[in-house]
Amino acid sequence: MKGAGKRDEGEAGRIKPLNSPRPLLVEADEKGRPLAVVTRGTLRKVTQCHDTWRIDDEWWRSEISRRYWDVETADGKRLTVYQDLVSDEWFGQSYGVRE
Repeated sequence: MKGAGKRDEGEAGRIKPLNSPRPLLVEADEKGRPLAVVTRGTLRKVTQCHDTWRIDDEWWRSEISRRYWDVETADGKRLTVYQDLVSDEWFGQSYGVRE
């Protein structure tokens, strides 16, 4: 087969992230539950939280402490968002749930 097993030398050895987190503006209630999310310049009201989970990891390196939310907005979009509990910043990340 022509080209089989051939690598693009410019790509060799480079790893590209598939689902890098992106910063988000999030309005949350006093318990930290997302009430609204700004995505692509549009304010979207959160109408339902389908799931939440927390990750605390790698205390021996950089501390990671995050609260994730699987939310649905008024226009029917499903989003995975998380709050970095160390920096208090919010991010969106794709895990099979598409924006």
